[in-house]
Amino acid sequence: MIELDESHVVGPGEAWLYESPLWDHRRQVMLWVDVDAGDVYEHDPSTDVTSRHHVAGTVSCIALRAAGGYVLATRDAVAVVDAALDGVQVVAELPGLPEDARLNDGAVSPDGAFWVGSMTHDRIGAGVLFRVDPDHSFAQVLDGVSISNGMDWAADAGGDHYYADTMTGRVDVLRTGPAPGGWALHSREPWFRTPDGPGLPDGLAVDADGHVWVALWGAGEVVRVSPTGDVVATVRVPARQTSCVAFGGPDLTDMYITTATENLTAEDLAAHPLSGSVFRWRGDVAGRRSREWQG
Repeated sequence: MIELDESHVVGPGEAWLYESPLWDHRRQVMLWVDVDAGDVYEHDPSTDVTSRHHVAGTVSCIALRAAGGYVLATRDAVAVVDAALDGVQVVAELPGLPEDARLNDGAVSPDGAFWVGSMTHDRIGAGVLFRVDPDHSFAQVLDGVSISNGMDWAADAGGDHYYADTMTGRVDVLRTGPAPGGWALHSREPWFRTPDGPGLPDGLAVDADGHVWVALWGAGEVVRVSPTGDVVATVRVPARQTSCVAFGGPDLTDMYITTATENLTAEDLAAHPLSGSVFRWRGDVAGRRSREWQG
């Protein structure tokens, strides 16, 4: 068990919902979003300076773009922004999202597409999972999702697609492929179910050894799960709402963990005053370089 404390905090705290940590190896900075504020934060570990950039009304996730800058999800669209986090341009409006829904977590697949899912807070099964190709076309791959969350792939060449639908309490393996008119889901198999307790699976990342690190929302933990689905390590975070995890640093052994204050009571905040912070822990296992959307 690894225990984090205030010495592991980077960047400003007390966020309602920090998400989507992303290491930009091209600029050697860590980025993350404050979803409902529509802000992207940029932290330079060489100077310990963190800056905030307002980019949209809502920004739920961010990923690298091969053409430079970043691709991100707003409430109901996929957009691109330059390296200065300026000049937002919508490239794909995703239709049919109800008024009470928004886009949530996203990730770039090994073939260079951007996957992003949607969620609602109150209606089970109202979310969907989209794939946005480099030509800006998109396909709906999965429906009936409650809170579409963490995504990563077992290997840089492809393989198992790990996917968290938070309210199921599971991380599943998706097997997908091209089909007439776009892309299709061939199978969805349960892979990891969260242990008994308050935690639900949120963001995740696969390390260089093929293990999956899963943030457990409500539990104040990030667990390392083996390819066979067994928990082999736990990082305890002094913030209950652990939302996502990513690897960064020059050798990709710095683990960044985002947290939130969403849904916490005054008593919760008094007990966990570091909630809504970003934590950094230097471990002994490396992550993998973030993939770049080819659009």
